[in-house]
Amino acid sequence: MFARYLVQATAQVLQRLLRFDGPADITLTQFQRENPKLGSRDRFQIANASFAALRFLPLLRHMEGLDAKSPETKSCERLAVLALAMDKHGPINLPVTAAQIAAILQTAIDNLPDPEQQVWLSASMQANAHFNEPDTAALQHNLPQWLAQALQAQYGETAFVALSHALKQSATLDLRANLLTHKRNAVAKELQEQGIECTATPYSPWGIRIQGKPSLRQNPLMNSGAIEVQDEGSQLLALLTGAKRGETVVDFCAGAGGKTLAMGAMMRNTGRLYALDNSAHRLDGLQPRLKRSGLSNVHTLVLQSETDERLSRLRGKADRVLVDAPCSGLGTLRRHPELAWRNQPASIEALQQTQMRILESAASLLKPGGILVYATCSLLEQENEAVNRWFTTSHAREFAPLDWSETLQKHDLQGLQTSADQTPALASNAIMLMPHLHHTDGFYLARWQRAR
Repeated sequence: MFARYLVQATAQVLQRLLRFDGPADITLTQFQRENPKLGSRDRFQIANASFAALRFLPLLRHMEGLDAKSPETKSCERLAVLALAMDKHGPINLPVTAAQIAAILQTAIDNLPDPEQQVWLSASMQANAHFNEPDTAALQHNLPQWLAQALQAQYGETAFVALSHALKQSATLDLRANLLTHKRNAVAKELQEQGIECTATPYSPWGIRIQGKPSLRQNPLMNSGAIEVQDEGSQLLALLTGAKRGETVVDFCAGAGGKTLAMGAMMRNTGRLYALDNSAHRLDGLQPRLKRSGLSNVHTLVLQSETDERLSRLRGKADRVLVDAPCSGLGTLRRHPELAWRNQPASIEALQQTQMRILESAASLLKPGGILVYATCSLLEQENEAVNRWFTTSHAREFAPLDWSETLQKHDLQGLQTSADQTPALASNAIMLMPHLHHTDGFYLARWQRAR
């Protein structure tokens, strides 16, 4: 049975989340800190139900039977009941069927003793008995209509269905072994000795994939800097920059520095590695990780903007520049399902302009022969191929598109290449990592080489 306090706590979390005014994981963490009496099992159930609600919001709204666009208390309680039932029911397969809806509702009825809720759930069960799939397209992909239409147009119907299904799954927990100080096999063996099931990631030579979601916050391997939590796609982005010993490398939008740390290990703690970002708060998050990592070649700088005058000291000096640009984050919907609802077409247009300005500024830091890598964790052509075309055209004399084939072959990563029926047609200097194909977050990468 779902205890009354569990339903109420889940409803309170949803009431906050459905404002879509911040990252869901931070909102959830804040709620847990405010409610320290909740047990670990309760926290686990509330978190799973909350993320289920965000992933399948249109479907739950449909089952709820209310036009609840604002986070009203009654609506959130009903959503909480359904989300808890959905989590208990297990994975939802697309396309959604009447049988799946009936199973979720029955799970809710079986686990909720409240007579008033029983009446409402029984009515919902009756109303959905003749659920008609062709008339409910929005419930099949559970995405905002503008986003579903954009992805359908880009990827085609077959790939879109596979992609939308993958985006509704919970992301795996991936770790990166710090090869500066440890070997991956040794780290994996120690994790297994701790009772944590894990395997090597299929593409990244540093990656370890954990079974389940064990807490690693106090794990000695984490505290010693032997491991970092990092999606395999993010690891591959760092790997594909090709950072080498003794080079000058710039991570232009470093954030909390996951890719900075990976590139520092690639460089074997030599050369100079600059971690730049316009957020002091994000770069502050790098400092304890940097200390654990054993790296001493990393220099951080908080930028006022992409045209900060202090960048002049780096102009024409970098061997490689990585621009993991601010973007919609739609490739990370497995981890951050709220982003589907926080983004709007107008915000995508604004992001594209920001991406172009940052790429322009970052390119000026490269020396002749230097490599520029542009990346987003977006699935949208507007943030990816459109920006690639713009930069290639507007900088044709200075920068030449650089094909990925030789690099992928060098690292035995030919499996990252996609066919025309799997992803939109890509420029020769671009590759995409896709949740439904590579089981990573969605990433787009393009690169150019500055004329010598």
